[in-house]
Amino acid sequence: MKLQTSIIFGLLTISLYSQEYDQKECKMDSNKNLKAYIEKGKIPSLDIGMAKALRNAKDTDGYEIGFTGNWSTSILAPNVTLPKLPKEQNFDNEKLFVKYDNMTCKYSPYYAMDGDPSTAWSEGVDGDGVGEILLTFVDVRKKVKIWTGYGRTEEIFRNNNRPKDVTLYIFEALKTSDGTISITLKDLVLRGQIELTLKDENGYQEIVLPKVKLTGSKGTVGNPEARFTVLGIKINSVYKGEKYEDTLISEVSN
Repeated sequence: MKLQTSIIFGLLTISLYSQEYDQKECKMDSNKNLKAYIEKGKIPSLDIGMAKALRNAKDTDGYEIGFTGNWSTSILAPNVTLPKLPKEQNFDNEKLFVKYDNMTCKYSPYYAMDGDPSTAWSEGVDGDGVGEILLTFVDVRKKVKIWTGYGRTEEIFRNNNRPKDVTLYIFEALKTSDGTISITLKDLVLRGQIELTLKDENGYQEIVLPKVKLTGSKGTVGNPEARFTVLGIKINSVYKGEKYEDTLISEVSN
């Protein structure tokens, strides 16, 4: 009976993924409106995978990576040959579509929030990426740390740009709603901002944020004490890379 129950549960899980997955290919100009939203201090909505949102699990199947594809103003296109996809998605080939999307998201905002400094978000514009913005999902009531640059190795770190002077924006979601494998943060409002200069070191450094008043989110996610906050990072200047112009951030977390 226990084995039968496990099999049924597994089939239900697969079925849920199949019903819910829509292609989430990452684009170079991932969020054209983000700069305007930041200037106005209001972001209409953002989606994030359930595992990342609840901070209690990793997305082992890759279904959640594309949700944060629009959490930056641009994304570096991966230097890979993308596979050809079938004309239609179905239960049997769904994993091919997930893999394809994840390949386009190699330098997406997800990888600045995956807990792994050997992966990274990279801006995708010509030049040093000054003016580009990355959003990250952190609890601003706790200590926040950042790993700038591409932390995979010391050589790769030095070869690429690292953010130097930045503007940080603290947003709070006033509403939330949940789906099968994602949640939506709605009506995000600016609670505070600060400018600072980051150190040029291949490792974590603490970010000291201003204390801000948070009011909480109404919706179907979390408990009354939960606060859903997003930290925006705008690149104002960079430490120049020895070989490339791409500016990367490996990790932002609590």
